[in-house]
Amino acid sequence: MTSWQARTLTRTLRIARLARSNELGRLRKWFALSARGRIPADVRHETIDAGGATAEWVRIAERASDGDDAPEVLLYLHGGGYVLGSCKTHREFVARLARELRCDALSVE
Repeated sequence: MTSWQARTLTRTLRIARLARSNELGRLRKWFALSARGRIPADVRHETIDAGGATAEWVRIAERASDGDDAPEVLLYLHGGGYVLGSCKTHREFVARLARELRCDALSVE
């Protein structure tokens, strides 16, 4: 079985090769395909239109409560200069972060 370090190095080299080839479409497709994480069972996601921008609500089953009527919300803006990455590619990370913080999250495309 290949180590995680070897798999990571192989992926990094593939990305570098695609980036040097200026084939952004292939790079985006590869990046999207690499997003195969699993979100926790108690987390749900819903794609929405947020004033003309595609966004995704990531909702957890049990939110923290400080007695305030307005729940806290995490606004997540993924990296990648809005060239690479999407709500889908960052869904697992945002779900786990929201779950840890015990708040819903809005991830913007």
